Amino acid sequence: MTRRHPLPTTGLALAILAAGAGCSRSRPVAASALPALVASALPGEVIGTGTLESEQTVGLGFRVAGRLRGLSVDQGDRVAAGQLLGRLDADEARGQLALATAGQDLAASAVARAAADVRQLEASLELASKDRDRIRDLAESGIASRAVLDEAEARWAEADARLRAARAARELAEGTVVQARRAVEVRQVTLADQELRSPIGGLIVRRHQEVGDVVAAGTPVFTLVSTRQLWVRAWVDDPEDPRAWADVAVTIRLPGGDVTRSPRPAHPLCGCRWPGDARSAAERPDRPYAAG
Repeated sequence: MTRRHPLPTTGLALAILAAGAGCSRSRPVAASALPALVASALPGEVIGTGTLESEQTVGLGFRVAGRLRGLSVDQGDRVAAGQLLGRLDADEARGQLALATAGQDLAASAVARAAADVRQLEASLELASKDRDRIRDLAESGIASRAVLDEAEARWAEADARLRAARAARELAEGTVVQARRAVEVRQVTLADQELRSPIGGLIVRRHQEVGDVVAAGTPVFTLVSTRQLWVRAWVDDPEDPRAWADVAVTIRLPGGDVTRSPRPAHPLCGCRWPGDARSAAERPDRPYAAG
């Protein structure tokens, strides 16, 4: 499921500063209202608090039900795509895989025995065919009796029937091997599903379960947000025309002293009501954001 998710940060400030190092614009001030030494304008500053938002939010849960054995990460941790996040108790799944593998080995042995039987009966049928043809020639010459020929025909028919049965048994054994192989594959997938891995890189913003909990299939264990593209949503109260803000820069101050500037400071408030919702694209930080 993908939706916009706010990343709460305490004390997050979006500051609009006139100085070049901050988010700013210059506001003209009437010369009559200033001391004589000021000739043109004073820098202005507008500060608002807000929250971080992500364009993608993912609820992460196991594909199968089970008891949570361990967690590798916690709320506030940054994770990479494919990183192991947690495990279920996999003893039962490993036992089922072992049984399925043993069944596959038995099925393969049955196919090998059936194939050997087919080869042996093919040789027997070939001998019976040669013996029948030889006695048939002798019977046509009057050397062999009809009874001897009938016995040769019966031996050939019996060998042929046994070969047909052996071939059918071999096909059945081969089908059993296919089923056993599929069972092993299913058990392998089930065992792999005992591990929870992150589908994308991002930040764990919430942990929903504790080690030892029994979780149902699909129940969220973590909530993950992508940090590929983050936004700051801040309420900045300014009564002036929003077009006057088209040339300002935005500085985003994060807890812990991190400072991130808007990558497009020329028009950070494009398309937003003013006063109201102001959004600014934020660069990825060098350090993880503190949860909460």
